[in-house]
Amino acid sequence: MMQNTGQLQQLVSEAFRLIEEGGKLDDIEVFIQNHPRVKKAWTQKRGKYPEVRISITAAEIHELYESGVVVDGQIVASKISAADPLTKLLYALSWKQGDIKKINHVIRGILNSNNEDKDGNSGPVLFQFGRHLAQPHAEPIVDQHVIRAYSVWKANSAIEVEDAQRIAILGTEHSAAVRGYRLWFQGIVSKKNQLMGAVIDDLVFAVGKSIKPNGLR
Repeated sequence: MMQNTGQLQQLVSEAFRLIEEGGKLDDIEVFIQNHPRVKKAWTQKRGKYPEVRISITAAEIHELYESGVVVDGQIVASKISAADPLTKLLYALSWKQGDIKKINHVIRGILNSNNEDKDGNSGPVLFQFGRHLAQPHAEPIVDQHVIRAYSVWKANSAIEVEDAQRIAILGTEHSAAVRGYRLWFQGIVSKKNQLMGAVIDDLVFAVGKSIKPNGLR
């Protein structure tokens, strides 16, 4: 059964407190076990999205431009035929999923990973993912569940909690929350918090998904 706004904010605040206090993995595990909805979301996240152990630099993206593989933020299909089998396989999967053109958002994020004046107003989730790929230890992975949790944590009233809880698709109206979460995350990891960035990402995601209202996409 879904909690009231006070209980929701208490749940979210407990998770953020654990992180801010340098959260021991044992304490995180106890928290997850004590909250079945969080545990379910945590398990699903870790099963579907294993930790990304790759990085892509702006210099590598510039090489793709110089070689003609990428033009105007898009992959040139004719260049893929000469690529290695793994590249062709991943390109084919992206094509089948209808995601080829979305790569532009990721590329812009990588190229603007050091530009605080640039926000991913169009495709903010993938833009931030690009930033994460460029600086995996300093940039979090962000989506609607993460920003839902962060916004509930920062809410100052029951109405703000309810509004935050209903966040479904990130848009320009969430730019301030995305930036706020990034700065909070960077402050945590800069203190050499013993929690890996991936654990923080997964925990905030799981909490955010656990408080999603039934029926919300």
